Amino acid sequence: MEKVRNYAKEAPIQEAVDRAVTESIREGILAEFLTKYRAEAIEVSIFEYDEEIHMRQVREEGWEDGLEKGLEKGRTEGEWTKLVSQVQKKLDKGLNAAAIAEMLEEPETFIEELIKLIEENPGKTAQELGRIYAKERLGSSFLKI
Repeated sequence: MEKVRNYAKEAPIQEAVDRAVTESIREGILAEFLTKYRAEAIEVSIFEYDEEIHMRQVREEGWEDGLEKGLEKGRTEGEWTKLVSQVQKKLDKGLNAAAIAEMLEEPETFIEELIKLIEENPGKTAQELGRIYAKERLGSSFLKI
């Protein structure tokens, strides 16, 4: 297959396989078999090469999809972390839910949920709280991202 890969860089796959088979026969590599079953060997080699390319593309697509999902999860978690951090800072300044909601331009009920989360989890960082809230709010869909 290595010969096929090398020739395929500069020629169509059919031609690359044919050249690789011809070269192998010339070098005495499976010469009797390849001479007798040349057409079948070429057909199988083309199929295997196409399958190899397909599997490589599938792996690359899977990697790219995983990367994108990971980035999205990170962005979502980051947004929640920032919001929790802002609410914590405003609470530390003595502001109530209504004032915080107005300043952050968020619904008061939402800010109250975050305040409850903060109060129920003393000692947790904004990042930990953001992650908790994202998981609670988005459920299993967040975990699968």
